[in-house]
Amino acid sequence: MRGKLIGGGLLAATTLAAGCGGDGATKTVTVASPPATQTAPATPPAGTAPPAATQPPAATTPQALPPLPGGRAALDGSYRMRVRRTDYVRENIVAGILQGQQSTWPMKSVCAGGDCKVKVRRELQSGAYENFTLSEVKPGSYADRSTGTIKCLSLSERDPQPSRQRLSLRVSGVAEINGRPTAQRVDAYLTIETKCDGLPTRGIISWRGSRLP
Repeated sequence: MRGKLIGGGLLAATTLAAGCGGDGATKTVTVASPPATQTAPATPPAGTAPPAATQPPAATTPQALPPLPGGRAALDGSYRMRVRRTDYVRENIVAGILQGQQSTWPMKSVCAGGDCKVKVRRELQSGAYENFTLSEVKPGSYADRSTGTIKCLSLSERDPQPSRQRLSLRVSGVAEINGRPTAQRVDAYLTIETKCDGLPTRGIISWRGSRLP
Protein backbone atom coordinates (compact mmCIF):
# COMPACT_ATOMS: atom_id res chain seq x y z
CA MET A 1 0.00 0.00 0.00
CA ARG A 2 1.35 3.45 -0.93
CA GLY A 3 1.11 6.47 1.38
CA LYS A 4 -0.48 9.79 0.22
CA LEU A 5 0.74 13.43 0.61
CA ILE A 6 -1.46 15.35 3.06
CA GLY A 7 -1.40 19.15 3.00
CA GLY A 8 1.97 20.96 2.72
CA GLY A 9 3.79 19.48 5.77
CA LEU A 10 5.84 16.36 6.24
CA LEU A 11 4.04 12.95 5.73
CA ALA A 12 5.23 9.69 7.22
CA ALA A 13 4.19 6.87 4.83
CA THR A 14 4.08 3.40 6.29
CA THR A 15 4.40 0.29 4.03
CA LEU A 16 3.64 -3.16 5.38
CA ALA A 17 5.56 -6.14 4.07
CA ALA A 18 3.45 -8.25 1.62
CA GLY A 19 2.75 -12.01 1.79
CA CYS A 20 2.33 -14.51 4.55
CA GLY A 21 5.00 -15.30 6.97
CA GLY A 22 6.36 -11.76 6.94
CA ASP A 23 8.10 -10.63 10.04
CA GLY A 24 5.66 -7.78 10.44
CA ALA A 25 8.48 -5.19 10.30
CA THR A 26 7.39 -1.71 9.55
CA LYS A 27 9.52 0.65 7.42
CA THR A 28 9.05 4.38 7.84
CA VAL A 29 9.89 6.69 4.96
CA THR A 30 9.94 10.51 5.36
CA VAL A 31 8.85 12.53 2.34
CA ALA A 32 9.65 16.30 2.19
CA SER A 33 6.92 18.67 1.02
CA PRO A 34 7.69 20.96 -1.97
CA PRO A 35 9.19 24.39 -1.12
CA ALA A 36 6.71 27.17 -0.39
CA THR A 37 5.98 29.56 -3.26
CA GLN A 38 7.68 32.98 -2.74
CA THR A 39 5.43 36.01 -2.71
CA ALA A 40 6.15 38.59 -5.42
CA PRO A 41 6.67 42.26 -4.33
CA ALA A 42 3.48 44.25 -4.11
CA THR A 43 2.73 46.29 -7.20
CA PRO A 44 1.25 49.77 -6.62
CA PRO A 45 -2.21 50.28 -8.09
CA ALA A 46 -2.28 51.42 -11.70
CA GLY A 47 -2.26 55.20 -12.11
CA THR A 48 -0.52 55.84 -8.77
CA ALA A 49 2.47 58.19 -9.17
CA PRO A 50 5.67 57.36 -7.26
CA PRO A 51 6.51 59.71 -4.37
CA ALA A 52 8.17 62.91 -5.55
CA ALA A 53 11.86 63.41 -4.77
CA THR A 54 12.66 65.99 -2.10
CA GLN A 55 13.64 69.28 -3.72
CA PRO A 56 16.21 71.65 -2.15
CA PRO A 57 14.77 74.93 -0.85
CA ALA A 58 14.59 77.67 -3.44
CA ALA A 59 17.20 80.43 -3.17
CA THR A 60 15.85 83.60 -1.57
CA THR A 61 16.42 87.02 -3.04
CA PRO A 62 17.83 89.60 -0.56
CA GLN A 63 15.11 91.95 0.56
CA ALA A 64 15.38 95.48 -0.79
CA LEU A 65 16.22 98.03 1.91
CA PRO A 66 14.80 101.56 2.01
CA PRO A 67 17.28 104.37 1.31
CA LEU A 68 18.47 106.45 4.24
CA PRO A 69 16.77 109.84 4.69
CA GLY A 70 18.29 112.84 2.98
CA GLY A 71 20.07 110.75 0.36
CA ARG A 72 22.74 109.59 2.81
CA ALA A 73 24.96 106.62 1.94
CA ALA A 74 24.53 103.75 4.37
CA LEU A 75 27.37 101.93 6.08
CA ASP A 76 26.06 98.36 6.19
CA GLY A 77 28.01 95.10 6.41
CA SER A 78 31.64 94.31 7.22
CA TYR A 79 34.57 96.42 6.05
CA ARG A 80 38.15 95.24 5.65
CA MET A 81 40.27 97.99 7.21
CA ARG A 82 43.98 98.45 6.40
CA VAL A 83 46.32 100.64 8.47
CA ARG A 84 47.62 103.45 6.29
CA ARG A 85 49.71 105.34 8.83
CA THR A 86 50.56 105.72 12.52
CA ASP A 87 51.91 108.89 14.17
CA TYR A 88 52.66 109.86 17.75
CA VAL A 89 53.76 112.87 19.76
CA ARG A 90 56.49 112.33 22.40
CA GLU A 91 55.84 108.60 23.01
CA ASN A 92 54.53 105.79 20.82
CA ILE A 93 51.30 104.83 22.58
CA VAL A 94 50.12 102.97 19.45
CA ALA A 95 53.04 100.54 19.48
CA GLY A 96 52.32 97.21 17.78
CA ILE A 97 49.96 98.73 15.21
CA LEU A 98 51.89 98.72 11.95
CA GLN A 99 51.29 100.04 8.48
CA GLY A 100 49.52 97.47 6.31
CA GLN A 101 47.88 95.57 9.17
CA GLN A 102 44.31 94.50 8.39
CA SER A 103 41.22 93.95 10.52
CA THR A 104 37.48 93.57 9.96
CA TRP A 105 34.98 96.12 11.28
CA PRO A 106 31.22 95.38 11.19
CA MET A 107 29.19 98.59 10.66
CA LYS A 108 25.50 99.43 10.57
CA SER A 109 23.60 102.67 9.88
CA VAL A 110 20.70 103.39 12.24
CA CYS A 111 18.28 106.28 11.65
CA ALA A 112 15.49 107.75 13.74
CA GLY A 113 13.56 110.31 11.71
CA GLY A 114 16.15 112.49 10.02
CA ASP A 115 18.88 111.67 12.58
CA CYS A 116 21.34 108.95 11.49
CA LYS A 117 24.15 107.29 13.42
CA VAL A 118 26.65 104.55 12.58
CA LYS A 119 27.36 101.67 14.94
CA VAL A 120 30.95 100.46 14.56
CA ARG A 121 32.73 97.46 16.08
CA ARG A 122 36.46 98.04 15.78
CA GLU A 123 38.43 94.78 15.82
CA LEU A 124 41.41 94.92 18.20
CA GLN A 125 44.71 93.05 17.92
CA SER A 126 43.51 90.61 20.61
CA GLY A 127 40.52 89.61 18.47
CA ALA A 128 38.08 91.43 20.77
CA TYR A 129 35.98 94.39 19.60
CA GLU A 130 35.62 97.99 20.76
CA ASN A 131 32.15 99.44 20.17
CA PHE A 132 31.41 102.99 18.99
CA THR A 133 28.22 104.83 18.05
CA LEU A 134 29.19 107.67 15.70
CA SER A 135 27.00 110.73 15.13
CA GLU A 136 26.88 112.64 11.86
CA VAL A 137 29.05 115.75 11.97
CA LYS A 138 28.59 116.71 8.30
CA PRO A 139 27.35 114.95 5.14
CA GLY A 140 29.30 111.71 4.71
CA SER A 141 31.26 112.11 7.98
CA TYR A 142 30.65 110.63 11.44
CA ALA A 143 32.52 110.85 14.76
CA ASP A 144 32.39 109.71 18.38
CA ARG A 145 34.40 110.48 21.52
CA SER A 146 35.07 108.07 24.39
CA THR A 147 37.30 107.63 27.42
CA GLY A 148 39.39 104.72 28.64
CA THR A 149 42.91 103.85 29.74
CA ILE A 150 46.16 103.20 27.92
CA LYS A 151 49.62 102.06 28.97
CA CYS A 152 52.65 104.27 28.39
CA LEU A 153 55.86 102.61 27.27
CA SER A 154 58.18 104.57 29.56
CA LEU A 155 59.67 102.48 32.37
CA SER A 156 58.72 105.04 35.01
CA GLU A 157 55.00 104.90 34.04
CA ARG A 158 53.96 101.35 34.87
CA ASP A 159 50.21 101.73 35.41
CA PRO A 160 47.60 102.35 32.66
CA GLN A 161 46.79 106.06 32.35
CA PRO A 162 43.40 107.70 31.70
CA SER A 163 42.92 108.48 28.01
CA ARG A 164 40.52 110.22 25.64
CA GLN A 165 39.95 109.08 22.07
CA ARG A 166 38.02 110.22 19.03
CA LEU A 167 37.07 107.96 16.11
CA SER A 168 35.90 109.55 12.86
CA LEU A 169 34.74 108.06 9.54
CA ARG A 170 34.39 109.48 6.04
CA VAL A 171 32.40 107.47 3.47
CA SER A 172 32.92 107.29 -0.31
CA GLY A 173 32.42 105.03 -3.34
CA VAL A 174 28.63 104.87 -3.10
CA ALA A 175 26.86 102.02 -4.96
CA GLU A 176 23.32 100.63 -4.75
CA ILE A 177 23.11 97.41 -2.71
CA ASN A 178 19.69 95.73 -2.36
CA GLY A 179 17.98 98.96 -3.34
CA ARG A 180 19.94 101.14 -0.88
CA PRO A 181 22.84 103.52 -1.69
CA THR A 182 25.73 102.06 0.34
CA ALA A 183 29.30 103.22 0.93
CA GLN A 184 31.85 100.84 -0.60
CA ARG A 185 34.88 102.63 0.89
CA VAL A 186 35.54 104.28 4.22
CA ASP A 187 38.44 106.21 5.76
CA ALA A 188 38.84 106.03 9.54
CA TYR A 189 40.94 108.08 11.96
CA LEU A 190 41.54 107.35 15.65
CA THR A 191 43.19 109.96 17.88
CA ILE A 192 44.27 108.92 21.41
CA GLU A 193 45.37 111.48 24.02
CA THR A 194 46.85 110.80 27.46
CA LYS A 195 49.70 111.87 29.77
CA CYS A 196 52.88 109.87 30.16
CA ASP A 197 55.18 110.95 33.00
CA GLY A 198 52.85 113.93 33.42
CA LEU A 199 53.42 115.21 29.87
CA PRO A 200 50.76 115.34 27.10
CA THR A 201 51.10 112.42 24.67
CA ARG A 202 49.09 111.71 21.54
CA GLY A 203 48.87 108.89 19.00
CA ILE A 204 47.02 108.88 15.67
CA ILE A 205 46.07 105.86 13.51
CA SER A 206 44.46 106.08 10.06
CA TRP A 207 42.81 103.28 8.05
CA ARG A 208 41.30 102.84 4.63
CA GLY A 209 38.67 100.15 4.21
CA SER A 210 36.50 98.50 1.57
CA ARG A 211 33.17 96.74 1.98
CA LEU A 212 33.27 92.95 1.87
CA PRO A 213 30.80 91.23 -0.51
